[in-house]
Amino acid sequence: MEIKEDKIITLLVDNEEDLVEIRDATRKICEAIGIKQTDQVKVITAVSEITRNIYEYADKGYITFSLFTDGLQKYLKIVAKDEGPGIEDVDRILNGKFKSKTGMGIGLKGSKSLMDSFVIDSEPGAGVTITMSKIIERGFELNREQLENLKEALLDTSESEKVTIVAELEAQNQELVNILEELNKSYKELEEKKNLLDKLNKELNNALELVNKKNVELKAFNYTISHDLKAPLRGISGYAREITRKHAEPLSERGKFCVEQIIQASKQMEDLIEDLLSYSRVETETINKAPVDIRKLIENILNQRRPIIEEKSVKLNFVCPEIEYECWESGMVHVFSNLIDNAIKFSAKSNPPEIDIRVYTEKNNLIFCIKDNGVGFDMKYHDRMFELFQRLVRYDEFEGTGAGLAIVKKIVEKHDGRVWAESEPGKGARFYVSLPL
Repeated sequence: MEIKEDKIITLLVDNEEDLVEIRDATRKICEAIGIKQTDQVKVITAVSEITRNIYEYADKGYITFSLFTDGLQKYLKIVAKDEGPGIEDVDRILNGKFKSKTGMGIGLKGSKSLMDSFVIDSEPGAGVTITMSKIIERGFELNREQLENLKEALLDTSESEKVTIVAELEAQNQELVNILEELNKSYKELEEKKNLLDKLNKELNNALELVNKKNVELKAFNYTISHDLKAPLRGISGYAREITRKHAEPLSERGKFCVEQIIQASKQMEDLIEDLLSYSRVETETINKAPVDIRKLIENILNQRRPIIEEKSVKLNFVCPEIEYECWESGMVHVFSNLIDNAIKFSAKSNPPEIDIRVYTEKNNLIFCIKDNGVGFDMKYHDRMFELFQRLVRYDEFEGTGAGLAIVKKIVEKHDGRVWAESEPGKGARFYVSLPL
């Protein structure tokens, strides 16, 4: 990698007029090497501030301008050097944590923000060397002849030009003060935003701790449901079945009916508890995604349901390209299984039942669509059917707790996807799952 440095000029800082001359030289150099107007103002402001610091605090120093090339990138390099008393607390000044009584810290910090790089080398009593640079846009070229002409132009400044420069500088002094004040205001605003961000981060961490605590409590609650509630429920169901098997003879018809209702209610309650546990597990589960062959996954689900498909004489059409999708596999098995089971269940009374399953891509999304010719539903109940334990039909017509679609929706949302349906009463239904690719 080629590293090259071409010196342009070194200017003495010794009196008030030098400040004016160096400011003008900075402007001419920036124009000659193609630095854009907005960046010219930044460079001139930074150099002027550093030059004034040299004059006021060190009495005498030098400003050296160079073209610095590092590989393909070119920079305007500026080195300001003096042999004055040096600067204490350099790091604290640049971090905005310290400002001298004279206000010098504001100028140094402001100058640093205007340049692409800014390094101070200083120790008390050992002078100061400030090296700063500004990136030159690619495409700029300055040959040897042009460089020499620039040097001559910088050295050949007439007295009349200096007078004009002084007048111009006086007019721009207030502009410089305004810029520094605006920078100081911006630093204060940034500091306030940083403090606010720190506060929000602390609140977020507290919230995460609370969520983790709630997750632990929820898992304990799930354990209670699965053991402390399901155990006596199995007892109720078991005793009721024993009555049916061994003690049914002395029972009246009404008594037998009541026992059957107990058994059926126990079964419904057990299903509700199991679905509640499934919903809770999905809610708290941290999903692990991996590449999954979608067509093979759905084919496996259909093969498991082949006996009931043949028993119900279902006319099945399945179209799916070979596609590998990164997802939570067990979650997707639950999603597709539930929608396929619903299609079989709600079209079972049709003659014959027809189910069409298609998987395709559309607008950077993977779309799963399952269509049936079953009982359908009124679209005014669309959102309700994806809520937990919401049913649109009676239990004695179609079994189920009403939790399946709520679990499907939760799993799909964990994949940043969405699920919806389209239907009319008596005209079947179409369910869609859209997952981002």
